Parts: sequence; C-alpha cells; structure tokens
Amino acid sequence: MSKVKTDKRLPASERREIILDVARSTFIEYGYEGAHMDLIAERAGVTKPILYRHFPGKLDLLLSVLDQDGIELLSNISLTRSEEVDWRKSIALDVKAYLDFVESHKEGYVMIYSSGVGIDRKVAERVALMRDSVRKIIAEHIRYYVDTDTVPPEDIDFIAAMVAGMTETAAMHWVRNEEIQREVCERNLIRGIESIMVDLPSRKM
Repeated sequence: MSKVKTDKRLPASERREIILDVARSTFIEYGYEGAHMDLIAERAGVTKPILYRHFPGKLDLLLSVLDQDGIELLSNISLTRSEEVDWRKSIALDVKAYLDFVESHKEGYVMIYSSGVGIDRKVAERVALMRDSVRKIIAEHIRYYVDTDTVPPEDIDFIAAMVAGMTETAAMHWVRNEEIQREVCERNLIRGIESIMVDLPSRKM
C-alpha cells in the first residue's frame, strides 16, 4: 500500500477516517503485531504526534476499527421490515444483509472474528459484544414475525443464537474458500436456518 497524501488543512474528523482506513488495511496486511504505529503514520501521511493525538495507542486504534466495522455490520441487518414479510423472508433478508457486509469487508471480517480475538481482553470483549448484538437483532426479527403467545422467549433467544452462529460460521467458510460462490453460501445457509425454524408459528398480522 502506498502512502496516503493528506492535506494538512483537513478537518480532524476526515483525518481520523483516513487513519482508520489505513490502519484497517495495515492490520490486515501485517497483523496486529506487525502493524507498527510508525508504519501506520507513514502510510496515512501524518506525523506520529498527530496519530497519537487521535489514538493514544495501537490497541485504541484497533478497537476503533472494530467499532466502525461493527456499527456498519449491525446497521446492515437492522433495517426496518415490512409487515407483509413473514419470518422466512425476514431471515433471508438478514442473511443477505450479513453477507452483503462480508462481501465488501472480506479480509476485515476475518480479522474481526479470527485473528483479532487473541490480542487483548478488550478486543475479545468487543468481538463478543458484536456477536451478541447480531444475535439480539435476529431475535427481534424472529420475535416480530412469530406467534410469541405460543413460542417461549427463551426458545426465540436460543434459535437466534443458532442462526447467528450458523451465519458467522458459513460466512467465514465462504470468505476462506474462493471457489465457493456467494449464491451457494446464501442458498444453503437460508435452507439450513429454515430447517431449524420450520415449526415456528407465524404471528397473525
């Protein structure tokens, strides 16, 4: 990656975004240990004092990258659904939104859920928080479209955990195997999720 040319007059918010983009690609290319702050500063076209002004240390920088990607992932699967959609279509939309994010952040996705978790307790906690947030959103979607008078809340939460786990595992397998087409991953993932939800009664609209 070549050095980014930055304008010294850039607003702090824009400079921060540039640093985050550069840091993300550097973490992916060199790993956490190899992504030295000197290198990130050079690639971002800033001095080390400016870099440390925005991010006190490398761990803070990694956490900010994870937060940024996590917010985008959650926003992808948090879109409001129409009442005409049943739980089957809702789950299909969840899977599509999740894979849309993964497709545009493949290397970053692997970094978030694989190589990054053993770095520091705070990183592990941040990844766990993302996973739990994904599970909660999926649970909300299931809860909205199924008959909660007959399906206990603990069942919905457990099913959401299975759906989230299946989706993450399938997505990771897909991005690590270039020969697998997106449609193959999406089709089989939806089929697998529907098989564990097939007996859930739909809510009467």
